[in-house]
Amino acid sequence: MSEPANLAKSARETLSAALAALQSSDDVPDELLAVAEPIARTMGILHAVERSDGTQLERTQEALSNVRGALGALQNVGAAHPAVDAAMEAVAGSLAKLFALSRCKPAAAAPAAAKAAAPEARPVQRPAPEPEPAAPSSPETARATREWHRPRLSLEERRRIRAERRGRPSADPYPSGAPL
Repeated sequence: MSEPANLAKSARETLSAALAALQSSDDVPDELLAVAEPIARTMGILHAVERSDGTQLERTQEALSNVRGALGALQNVGAAHPAVDAAMEAVAGSLAKLFALSRCKPAAAAPAAAKAAAPEARPVQRPAPEPEPAAPSSPETARATREWHRPRLSLEERRRIRAERRGRPSADPYPSGAPL
């Protein structure tokens, strides 16, 4: 089974638990029963994706918007009912799976059949072209490139260079051979 088919199956099973929570009790308010319709439609879409082994992903955005709407409706229910919490948890769990499913690309319908039908092709080996040295796009880039490739200096060398730039003698204020 492909990844889209696995995601569809998992999301459909989670939505099934939400639908069961909504339809399990006789005293469920009507506003909760209205949420069952988009959940059932989404389950049908997910079943089609699962049955096609992940090749029919055209309606995943519709399924995603159905589940978002169902979750919003569940969050806006004013009645306190145990089915609300169970359904909301299941719908929220399926939302993450549906989001991942909406980002999937359709699986190849029959990759094994395509390989069997195609003759075996030998790759042509060509030498890789040598990259041309790129010219720096700006003076800042050129300066950064030079500094990046500049060798690291020791602490004494940096102090000597700094002193020379300031016009001071290059005597090290902290000679390395001096006793402490």
